[in-house]
Amino acid sequence: MRGETKSGIEISLVTRSKMRQRVETKVQEMRQRFPLPKNRVLPWVGRACEESPRVLILGESAYEDDDDPDSKHYKDPAEIAIAVLEIGRAQIAGCYVDESGKRILATGNFIRNIFKYMTGRKPEQGRAFVDCWERWAFWELIQHRLKGRRKPSQEEFEEGWQALHEVADGRKWKPDLTIGLGYRMRDSVKKDKLLPRVGADGFFDYLPANLPVLFVHHPSYRRTDPSKEHNKIDQALRQLGFQGPPSTLGFAQSR
Repeated sequence: MRGETKSGIEISLVTRSKMRQRVETKVQEMRQRFPLPKNRVLPWVGRACEESPRVLILGESAYEDDDDPDSKHYKDPAEIAIAVLEIGRAQIAGCYVDESGKRILATGNFIRNIFKYMTGRKPEQGRAFVDCWERWAFWELIQHRLKGRRKPSQEEFEEGWQALHEVADGRKWKPDLTIGLGYRMRDSVKKDKLLPRVGADGFFDYLPANLPVLFVHHPSYRRTDPSKEHNKIDQALRQLGFQGPPSTLGFAQSR
């Protein structure tokens, strides 16, 4: 099934049934790479993510919504982050449809603003937007879907930080920079577990596994300024020794 974006670019359309196949394929790929316990969220790692710098985009939590059949279907921890990313980028690219061919649109700015944070550009519909994500990795901190839009408990946050060390301990993969989406996650890290060590202005921290983490406003935050968050990310990468314009820092340009 094929269609066109508003700009006239031809793209392959993805139905819910095809998306389930896509998510399952990615889950199997990530299971082989990350032999985690079954109750752990698997990361989504792009095909070109090994190119330096390796950036992990860290979401806080995914929610189950009675009006969203996808959130009710993808409840296995192994699927959560992978489904959020795969569905979100297909929606913004304009290629996610139901079985009748009607487009399923994104209900918020989460994926759209992450793209702005990372590139400093507005997302465009079509294949270039989908391909751009292959340079990054994505993961959710909370290890199960939450109901009722409630705030995660401290115990859930601590379980997530422990799981992060299992995912990014350096044996299978280790990011050069983790970008934490939302200051609520930072507040959840107890002071005795956080080792502030680097950054001329002290704006990013090292977690015990020697993972530099930059916290930014949550992409769904109504007053967020994506250009300011992009500049923070660019500055953090430069402080870590990655020099050059965004195109040389792993942020793919449109093809």
